[in-house]
Amino acid sequence: MKQQTKIYIACFLCGAFSTLALPPVSVWGILFATISLFMACLCEAKTRKSLFGVGFWFGAGLGSTSMLWVINALLIDADNISKKYIKCM
Repeated sequence: MKQQTKIYIACFLCGAFSTLALPPVSVWGILFATISLFMACLCEAKTRKSLFGVGFWFGAGLGSTSMLWVINALLIDADNISKKYIKCM
């Protein structure tokens, strides 16, 4: 596996683990490790294309795993809402 691919995987995992600092889990101390590793990956990037890749994969990991709060917010009263919509139809 190429070195750049390993950096992208590390950035994706850093973003994914950064989600643990959000409210359902609230382990905010993990950000010290994930942001530090992310900054180290940024320092390893040599070109603008690789800088974009590092940021993209960090954001992809963070964004893809941090949607839990949106799902919880939409489904918090799903039973009552679905009953109201079925009555309207």
